[in-house]
Amino acid sequence: MARLLGLQSEQTASALLLAWAGGYAVCARMAARLRQAGTITSRDATLLLLLGCCSGPGFVIGCVGGLLLGNLRLGILLYAAQLAVNLLCAALCLPLLPHSTPPRSQPAAAQPGPVLLPSALSSAVDSSLQVCGCVIFFRTVATLLAPYLPKAPLATACMSALLEISAGCADFSALGGRTALYGCCVCLSLLGLSVWMQLALLLQGTVSFRPLVVSRLLHLVLFPPLVGLCARFLPGCAAVYRSLTGPVIPIGRLAPDAAVVVFLFLCAALYKIRQNFYNG
Repeated sequence: MARLLGLQSEQTASALLLAWAGGYAVCARMAARLRQAGTITSRDATLLLLLGCCSGPGFVIGCVGGLLLGNLRLGILLYAAQLAVNLLCAALCLPLLPHSTPPRSQPAAAQPGPVLLPSALSSAVDSSLQVCGCVIFFRTVATLLAPYLPKAPLATACMSALLEISAGCADFSALGGRTALYGCCVCLSLLGLSVWMQLALLLQGTVSFRPLVVSRLLHLVLFPPLVGLCARFLPGCAAVYRSLTGPVIPIGRLAPDAAVVVFLFLCAALYKIRQNFYNG
């Protein structure tokens, strides 16, 4: 598989499979760890990001396809098509990859010890706080900007897509018709500022963003037409092309138990920020 995809390391191929299953956050985390450990080249790290930076199957198939568009088959199509376009865009961006430099081997004194459960849990909590913090921040920004936007639903959907991918997919799906399908495609291609901020936090400067930016722009051009073409031959997808109102997704007040969880999360985030500030 590694040679087929142009990867120089089997570890990169294994990380790519995990990225396809876990999404862009797993991809960025794996690329940063492997690069910092000196086990893969900068070329492989960049190529891993181009191939594996996508939304996970749980979000695309279950949330976008099953919940928002009302068709699991369409969700499977979206997930498979985004991987196919990832492969094509990575092939087109090969000239932008950095020169292959040998991995930097760490000195014996700097070799990391065995990963213990407390350190693993701490790393997982840090990553979760970074991801969730970005989502909450950009959703808050979208809420604050909403009164100043035109009242047209399309304008609201475009702003949501620019800021946060899940909100963009939800707003576009509410428009119904072809706009729902192609709007979700745009969200999955551009990812949104929230995802880009998450990638920056997780990568920690280990991989250049330039090839990824070019790849996602190509993804935006190629992904919607491919999905539109394949959806014509997918049984059970006629509802996407009807001029009916979008699916009704009820929104209510936050339940007390969920409010407690959000409160605890914010407390943990503030504690980590305070700890990093004083340790820095």
